Amino acid sequence: MSEQGKVRERYASPRFLAQYLMMEWGDKLLPKGPWEGPPDDKRMPVVPPRPGRGEALRELFQPGAFYKDLADQILAWSGPLRPQRICDVGGSTGRLMAELSAGMQKSWASQPGELLLVEQSEVFCAWARKLLQGEQDEHTCWVPLPRYPDEAHFERVDLSSLRATTLPVIKGLEICCASGEEVPRPDGYFPLVICSNVIDRHPEPKSFVERLTRLVAPDGHLVLASPFDFELQFTPQQSRWVHDLEDVLPVGWGALEKTEIAYVHRKSRWDYPCFISQVICAGRSA
Repeated sequence: MSEQGKVRERYASPRFLAQYLMMEWGDKLLPKGPWEGPPDDKRMPVVPPRPGRGEALRELFQPGAFYKDLADQILAWSGPLRPQRICDVGGSTGRLMAELSAGMQKSWASQPGELLLVEQSEVFCAWARKLLQGEQDEHTCWVPLPRYPDEAHFERVDLSSLRATTLPVIKGLEICCASGEEVPRPDGYFPLVICSNVIDRHPEPKSFVERLTRLVAPDGHLVLASPFDFELQFTPQQSRWVHDLEDVLPVGWGALEKTEIAYVHRKSRWDYPCFISQVICAGRSA
């Protein structure tokens, strides 16, 4: 199996889907807070957290916060002239695209924008279509949630009530199940291309980013974000691990803006990995 095939298989599991649905959509799907489940004395952590430390981590974890902060930063960098075409590569289940769409609506009042979400996980694409396009919309659905490290817990969520309040259908959105090397658009098509927290899950980060830059219009921008959480299973050659996003930009490109955003995961009820994602807005050098 190819490396990309292994990644797709990994992200097809309910366990990983649960982590990303909670991180992206927990505040929307579960507005009353993360579901912890009933006590289970038979499945306690090997090393219980010290008193008070667990609560501190839980307070750090705010579902949807990273995507809202990233969208706000992108909108601030864009200024009053909003791009009409946006591509989010590795867009997962679509929370960033939802936030960007909401922020762009006023400027798109006369002419709807074109949004393309590209994600190589078929399971993630199916959930993006369900949440953002209302595909196969039903009254309720079962959502996997992260409870234990080795399995997901499923909770019933009323989508119909959310659709009328906090989960509107996004117009002008296309969801494409493909890798970043397979985006179905010509070179130079998008004024704005985004790729957040993906390069440390790619075997060849520099060549991947070079391919993304080809999608960007001559006066357009590429927004990259990464916590630099490289692992051998995703990027086997450690010489390709980077610690600054400017190091993956091709010749003729440079960072126009830089910032950092907190990126807090929830893998299980006891495991909350915390990162700082570097974010850059890059463009072609003058």
